[in-house]
Amino acid sequence: MFRANSRLRGVLGTSGIDFVEYAADSIKRILPHVDLSPWIEGAWRRPGCVWADTDRTRIRITLTFGKQGDNGSRSLSSYVIRRQSPGVGGRAGRVLDTREYDLCKRIALRISEVVHRAEPGGNSASIQAIRDAFDEYVIARHITEHLDLKLFLGSVLDALHKLSEQSYENKSLSFGCLVL
Repeated sequence: MFRANSRLRGVLGTSGIDFVEYAADSIKRILPHVDLSPWIEGAWRRPGCVWADTDRTRIRITLTFGKQGDNGSRSLSSYVIRRQSPGVGGRAGRVLDTREYDLCKRIALRISEVVHRAEPGGNSASIQAIRDAFDEYVIARHITEHLDLKLFLGSVLDALHKLSEQSYENKSLSFGCLVL
């Protein structure tokens, strides 16, 4: 994802690079039916997503590092496209929907926010903790807003994690929930 001589390697440090690479791969984990074009490093651009064409077959996702106008501020951009499925042909088989767009936007904004708030050479344990909960955070935010829930779904998932650690007579207990 990052070139060997990328300016961002020096700015982000090892834990920052690890976080960005892991978090950017969340696109493929959350949306396994899409492919990403190679990431291109360039001048600063606003973080987020835009439809790259009028047929909605490509989404340009942009990750931002630094503040606009700062020396050394950069961005990474890639295109998200639907993977071709056997039997589904034509333009309709390649169209991305607004939920996929929303997930890509949330991923881009969250990565840019975390990197912006992290101090260079700061606490790598904090970055690691955010990294480990990244996918769950993005999904929880998306579902909470999509279903217009009054309770942040992340709180429910945290409670389920705690319940999953419970046992009775050395046997694990199973828990689950249905979100309507």
